[in-house]
Amino acid sequence: MIAPITRFSKPAAAFCTALALMVLPVIGSAPAPAYQGQGSEKEQAIQEGRNALKIPSFETAREAFRRAVRLDRNDPMPRVWLGRSYFLERPDPLDREANMERALREFDRALRIDSTCREARYWKSRVLMRLEGRGNLMEARQLLEALVSEDPFYEDVIRRLQEVHIELGSFTYYLEERRTAAEADPGDPMATYRYAEALRQSGELGLAEALLLRLRESRRDFLPGRVNFSLALVLFDREQYEEGTDYYLDAIAFMQNTVPARMMWEDAYLIAKLDEMRRFREAETVEDFRDFFRAFWKRRDPTKTTVDNERIGIHYERLRTAWKNYQMTGVRAAWNDPDRNKLLRIPPTYDLDAPFNDMGLVYLRHGEPDDRAWTHEVDVDNMSWKYDAKGQRQEMILHFEKHKLGGGWRFVPTPGPGQYAISRTSLDAKYGALQYGMDQQAVFRLAQDANVDLREALTQDTHVPEFEVTPLTVFNDEATFKAAGGMSRYEAYWSIPLMELMSDAVVQQQAVDIGVSVSLFTKDYREVYRIQRIQRVPVLPGTPVDAMTVDQEVMVVRPGSYILALQLEESTGNKLQVQEIEVNIPEYPEDELDISGIEIALHILEGEGGRFTKPGYRVWPLPTRTYQQGQPAQIYFDIYGLAKDEIGATRYRVSYQLDPGAGETGTLGRVSIAGLLGRRQTTGSVVFMGDEESGIFSEEHKVLTIELGDSSFRTYRLMITVEDLVAQRRASRRTFFRINPR
Repeated sequence: MIAPITRFSKPAAAFCTALALMVLPVIGSAPAPAYQGQGSEKEQAIQEGRNALKIPSFETAREAFRRAVRLDRNDPMPRVWLGRSYFLERPDPLDREANMERALREFDRALRIDSTCREARYWKSRVLMRLEGRGNLMEARQLLEALVSEDPFYEDVIRRLQEVHIELGSFTYYLEERRTAAEADPGDPMATYRYAEALRQSGELGLAEALLLRLRESRRDFLPGRVNFSLALVLFDREQYEEGTDYYLDAIAFMQNTVPARMMWEDAYLIAKLDEMRRFREAETVEDFRDFFRAFWKRRDPTKTTVDNERIGIHYERLRTAWKNYQMTGVRAAWNDPDRNKLLRIPPTYDLDAPFNDMGLVYLRHGEPDDRAWTHEVDVDNMSWKYDAKGQRQEMILHFEKHKLGGGWRFVPTPGPGQYAISRTSLDAKYGALQYGMDQQAVFRLAQDANVDLREALTQDTHVPEFEVTPLTVFNDEATFKAAGGMSRYEAYWSIPLMELMSDAVVQQQAVDIGVSVSLFTKDYREVYRIQRIQRVPVLPGTPVDAMTVDQEVMVVRPGSYILALQLEESTGNKLQVQEIEVNIPEYPEDELDISGIEIALHILEGEGGRFTKPGYRVWPLPTRTYQQGQPAQIYFDIYGLAKDEIGATRYRVSYQLDPGAGETGTLGRVSIAGLLGRRQTTGSVVFMGDEESGIFSEEHKVLTIELGDSSFRTYRLMITVEDLVAQRRASRRTFFRINPR
C-alpha cells in the first residue's frame, strides 16, 4: 500500500520557477558552458543575452537573442534562449500566462528548425508544466520520457518527470517502472537509487532508507552526495532532525557533482540573502558548491564552535510545518493585495513565486512568533505576529490579512481601523492610536514602522536556541601584534567573575573546570582556527568576591576580517555562554612605522614563561578594561618598523595624551606616565612628550604605568604617538579604559 505523497515530493511549479531564475539550469547535471573567446557575432549576441539574464534585464536579453536569431535563422539555440527569457521573467500574475505562451511559441519554432533539439524539448516541457491542464501535462510527460530514454543520467529531467507523474496522479505507475528497472539489473546502482528516491517521495520511508543505506555501505564511491542527501530527507520526513543533519553534512562533504547542490538549493533559497543568491549563481565547480553550503549553514549556526549544526534540522522542521500550514492558495496579485495604498516597501528577497504565503515566508525565516493578536468581530481574517528581541534578532511586529478570493495570508501595513486595532495594544500600546478611526498621520507612522520590521523579517533569518542553562557573564577584549611572514598575531581575552562559578562542588574541590571552545572563521565562514580545551581555575579559601578568572587564546593568521566564535561552559553548574564577535586583524607591513594593538593589563611583570608571555614580560590581560580607583593602569604595546641611522641605531620619541571620556565630569588626578611622577592637572587633557630614546632593534616592546590617584572620572581615552627621528615618520594609536570608584 503506497502512503500519501509527503511534503518533499511535490515542490510547487512556482518553486521550480524561482530556482530556474536563480541558477539558469539546463537539462543534465551540469550548467551550460560559457562561450570562450570572442567567437562569432552570433555567439557574442547569445553571450550578451545570457549575461543580461543574470542581472536580470529581460528586455536587454531578448534584444540580444533576437539579434542572434537574425544572424542565423537555422540555429535553434537563439530561439531556445529567447523562449527562456520569457519563461524566467516574473511579471504581474495577470501577465504570466501570456509570457508562457510567448515562451512556448519560441520553443516550437526551435523544434521546427530541429525536432531533436533536447534543450527545446526540455524547456517546452517546463512551460507545459506551468500551464497545467491534463493535456499539457501529458504532452510534457511524453517529452520528458523521451529525453530520459535518450540519456537516463539527466537528473533534472528525471526530477521533472516525477513532478509530472505526481500532478497526473500516475505516480504509482511511475513507482512500478522504477521497481521493475531496479529488479531487472540489481547491479545497476543508479536504478536502485532512483527506485529508492521514488519510494521516498511516495512515503515508503522504511524501504527507501534500507535501499539507500545498502547503497551507502556497499558502493561508497557511488554518488555519495546524492545518496546522503536522500537519506537526510528520509530522516527529516520522520522528524529525526539531528540524525538527518549528519547525513546532510556528509552530502556536502562528499559531493561529487553539482546535482545535490541544486537539490539542496530548492529547500534553502527561501531563507537566502541576496548576496547568497548571487554567490550560488556564480558557483561553478563542486568545490564552489561545497564551500557555499558550508558557509550558508555555518553562518546560521547558533553554536559555531561545534561541528554539529542544529540550524539545518530547524530549517527542515519549519519547512515541514510551512508545507502543512502555510502553502500558497491562488496567486499574489494586485486585485487581492490588502495593501491597496501601496504603503509597504517589499525588499528584494520577497519572492513572488514562492510556494508559501506571506506568513509562511516569515515562519521559515524566524519560526513561531512570541505573541499573536487578532480580532474576530470583523469581516476579514486578520492576525499580527510579534517577535521579541532575542540574541541578534530585533523586535518585529508584522500584520497579515487573508483575502477571501485567494492569495492566502498577505502583508498589510497597519492592523486596520476602529475595533480591529484594540487587540493589537497587547503587542504595542502605539496601536491604540487607531482605535478611534483611521487617522492618516497615525496610519502613515505605523506603516513606516511596519516597513522597518518587514525588511528585517524578509532579509534576515534567525534561530535563537533556548539553552536550558544559566548564562555566564563574560567580558571580552582583544589586541593584535605583528607576526613573521606577513601574518598577524591575534589575541582574544576573556574573563568570568568567579562568584558566578561558585557552587558547593566548587567550594569542596577548591577548583572549577571551564570548557573552552574557540573557532575563527573568515567572513564567508571558512574555518581557519579551532581549539577545544579545559581551563582549570583554582578557587582557594579567602578568594575575594570581585575576583575574576582570566584566559586568552592566541592565533597567528593572515590579516583580514574574521568572525570569532567563543563558547565557555561550566558543566557542574550547568552554565554556558556562547558569543560571536566580528574581528578585524590589521596588517603590519615590513619597514613601515606602526604600533601594535594596545593591551590593557591587570599585571605586567618582567620575565618569561607561562601562557601570558610577551617578549621579556608576563602580561595578564584585563578584559573588563576597568580599574579600581587608586589602582595603577598598566598597558603593553609594541613599536614596529623603526628605521636605523648610518651606525645602525634607532632614535625615536613616544608621547602620550590622556583625556577624560566625552561627557564625563570630575577631576583628573595625579598622572604618572612611564614612571614620571609629580605632574598634576585639574582640567582638560594631560600630555606627556617623552625624551628621545635609542636602540639597535627595529622593534621595541613598551610598558606604560599610569597612576590616576583619586580621579573621579569613569573613562579615559589614551593616544600613543611614536615619532621616528631617523625616518621622520609618525604613527599613532588610540585606546580607552575605565576607572570605577571603590
